[in-house]
Amino acid sequence: MLTFDSFDLVIPAKWVLTGEHAVLRGYSAIAFPHPEYCLELKYESEKSDHFEVFPADAGQLVFGLLDNLFESVGVPADQRPKGRLTLKMQIPLGAGLGSSASLCVGLVKGFLKNKNLSIEEVIKLACKMEDHFHGRSSGMDVTVVAVDKPILYKKALNQFHYEVLDIKNFPGFKFHDSGLRANTRTCVKKVEALFLTNPELAQALDAQMGKATECALQALRDYTHNENADELLIEAMQMAQNCFERWELVPRESAEMLSRLKSQGARAIKLTGAGGGGYFVTLT
Repeated sequence: MLTFDSFDLVIPAKWVLTGEHAVLRGYSAIAFPHPEYCLELKYESEKSDHFEVFPADAGQLVFGLLDNLFESVGVPADQRPKGRLTLKMQIPLGAGLGSSASLCVGLVKGFLKNKNLSIEEVIKLACKMEDHFHGRSSGMDVTVVAVDKPILYKKALNQFHYEVLDIKNFPGFKFHDSGLRANTRTCVKKVEALFLTNPELAQALDAQMGKATECALQALRDYTHNENADELLIEAMQMAQNCFERWELVPRESAEMLSRLKSQGARAIKLTGAGGGGYFVTLT
């Protein structure tokens, strides 16, 4: 019988340098745990006949995700946890920073900690839960959140592969909130619709995003000893941003912000996440 001990976890947000959308079709992506945002989960096990979630307006979502999780691992309804779960969400919602992935990973790591799951098992269970949000999870967000290190990620059929990136000298990335919010599933469907209306363009943009990842990976690996690495990273970010523009996922309302960032010295600017809003990352 599985027991549920109290826990107190901090789960990072994530951001993506290159590979968004194309990662769903087998191209590689580069993702990082976010240095500023996180989700805090605190569970207090109690001998009671009920389970509470605070804030209460998160209860329905959490109950649904936990039902999915416990059904996946065969925990009967009468053996599920009792007590109080408190969430402190410090990750902006709908901003491309992986709030849903952080929640799914946190629930798996917390409530199944006594099962001594491997990181691959955590990722598999969290992916299944994240399908609730995205319709079809690429696995990238939950992987980088679960590993909590920079990764090169690739999905092939129903398998995922990741490599932890050992980055010695981190580029000067900065993050800027557009103030706009978007739904990941809506953005994914918009890109997928392009394969029906203009498949040649859709395939070309996937390939371009894949090329952006190749360039970014080389730049990151060379960053400490190659004076041209900066230019290669700028090229990678520009290629990736161009994909978002041609997917029509860069909000028109962000034009003034982009102009300001360029005037302030940003050498490269790109959206991070699914698009439609959220955060831009710059290289200064």
